[in-house]
Amino acid sequence: MKIKIVVCDCDGVILNSWPTAHKIIKQLRLEEGFSYTKEDDALIRRDHWGLPGHSQFVKIVFPGKNPDKIYERWIKLEDSLKNKMKYFDGFENILCHLRKRKVITGLFTNRKLGSLERWIKIGRTSLLNYFDIIQTTGKTEDFRKKRLLGIHFITKYPKPDPRGFNQILNLAKMSGIDKKQIVYIGDTLIDKKAAFEAGINFIGVLSGPLNSYKKWLLWGGHDKKFVIPDVTHFLAKLEELERR
Repeated sequence: MKIKIVVCDCDGVILNSWPTAHKIIKQLRLEEGFSYTKEDDALIRRDHWGLPGHSQFVKIVFPGKNPDKIYERWIKLEDSLKNKMKYFDGFENILCHLRKRKVITGLFTNRKLGSLERWIKIGRTSLLNYFDIIQTTGKTEDFRKKRLLGIHFITKYPKPDPRGFNQILNLAKMSGIDKKQIVYIGDTLIDKKAAFEAGINFIGVLSGPLNSYKKWLLWGGHDKKFVIPDVTHFLAKLEELERR
C-alpha cells in the first residue's frame, strides 16, 4: 500500500536534542537531591522521556519540586547548551524527496507552540520549509494567537494519547487516505504507543533515548525491522512498508 502521509516527531527525529536533555536531567536530578543510577536512567528513557515537559515529565522526574522553577532552570541550562542542539544532517533531503513523491509531510510534537518556536529555525534552516502540517499541543486559545503554517493543528491530547492524531486522521479521511497509509517516525515508546493505538504505522529511531535495537525490543517489544538509525535512513524503510 502506498504511503501518503509521513509525520515526524521533532525531538530525537529532526532535532538532535536528547544528548543535551540527558545532561540537563542528570544535572538537575543531582542538584535537587535525587539519585541518578542506571535504573533511574533506564526508567526515564523507557517510560518518561517524550511526555509533555512542564505538565507531566517534570512532575514525575522531580517529584515534590516546584515544576515552574525546575522548568525555568531547564530553559536556562538549555540556552547555555544551545549550540549543541542541531538538526540531524540530511533530514531536509528526505523530506524534499517525500514531497516530490506527493507525500504529505507532517511534524507532531508534544512541545507547545512557544517551545517549538525556539527551535523552528536554526541558522538558515527553517522547519517551515519542509512540512505541510505542523501540530503542537496546548489549549484551544493558543490557536488564536499564532499559526506557524496554513495547516497548523493544536491538540489538547499530547502523546501517548492516540487522540492526538485525530486531526491528522480527519485530514487524511477528507483526502481519501486510509490510516494504514500514514507513518509516524518517533524516538520513544510514548510515540509508539500513540501511533499504535491510533492505528497507524510506526518507525522508531536510534537517535533518541532508545539508542539500541535491544532497548526497542526489550522495553517496547518493537522489532528491529521497524527501527532505523535515524531519519535519513527512512526512504529504504519506506520501500519495505509499501511492499507489505
